[in-house]
This record gives sequence, C-alpha cells and structure tokens, in this order.
Amino acid sequence: MCLASMPILFATHLGRNLTEQMLNSVILHLDIRDGCTQFLDLLDVFYANEIRVSNDGLEEVRYSREQVRAIALKCLLPLHLLSETTRLKIEVAVREIPTDVSDIAYSDWSIRLTNPAGETWVRSWSVRRWWQEQRVVAESHFAHHEQDDPFPLIDPLVRNPRGYLLQN
Repeated sequence: MCLASMPILFATHLGRNLTEQMLNSVILHLDIRDGCTQFLDLLDVFYANEIRVSNDGLEEVRYSREQVRAIALKCLLPLHLLSETTRLKIEVAVREIPTDVSDIAYSDWSIRLTNPAGETWVRSWSVRRWWQEQRVVAESHFAHHEQDDPFPLIDPLVRNPRGYLLQN
C-alpha cells in the first residue's frame, strides 16, 4: 500500500473521529520490517504543513512537516534495522479515548519490543492531537511510562525522543 498515493479527498470527507481512527489503524497495520517510508508517508496524508509539537509539559515547538519527517526517521530507522537484523519483535497497541471536543483526539499507545532471547521492553504514553480541516496541526505526547529495564541499543533513541525534538 502506497500511502503517498492515497487520495487526500478520502480523508477530507471523513469526520475528525474517523480520520483519527484511520490514522491509528494504518499505524497499527504497517510493519517496520518493510521499511520506514510508509510511516513517513502518513505525515503527507494526515499532517498539516506546520505542526506544533510538545512533550511532557515542555514548551510547544513549531516544526515543518519535513522537520518532523527527519525526527521520525531518527526513531524509526533503528527499529527497522534491529527488526530486520536481529529478529526483534515489535508490537504496537492503541486505545482511543472518547471525547466530546470536536477538534481534539486522545489516545493511549504502547510499544513492546521482544528480542530473540525473550527479553521485553515496554513503553507507553498518551497522545493528544489537534485537528483542523482533517489534518493534524498539533500533537502532544505525555504520561510516558516504561516497564522493565532499559532495552539495550534502542533505549536511548526511544526513551528520550524529546531530546530529538529539542535538538532539531
């Protein structure tokens, strides 16, 4: 499935709730072993040209879609390489949280990494997305929680994504 060729009109005619559900569903069904491109294509389909980003109460920062692509690639590429070369198992889950607010969506996310030896690392966080004209214009990640010991190699990249946000 090539997300870049997905008609924008399809997303435009959906309500915000359905567009949010579609974005979350696509994220869940993509396989990082296939590469990072399809994840990055989601930005073109669902995100505005300029996105306000915040993380755990830090000051909101404005980024272009291209800047967000570069930040996302820094997190996705190690996951892709490790899943391809070490048989790292990656499981992603989402729980959408109902809201009465028309332009804001909430969800809880988790990622579970399991190496071939059976050691696991779980990270969870909450996401708040602000939508405008069927595009995400702001996204906030908060309430991060880590289970188990830090996962070697990948931990510094996934554990402190805000470091990337602040450095880029």
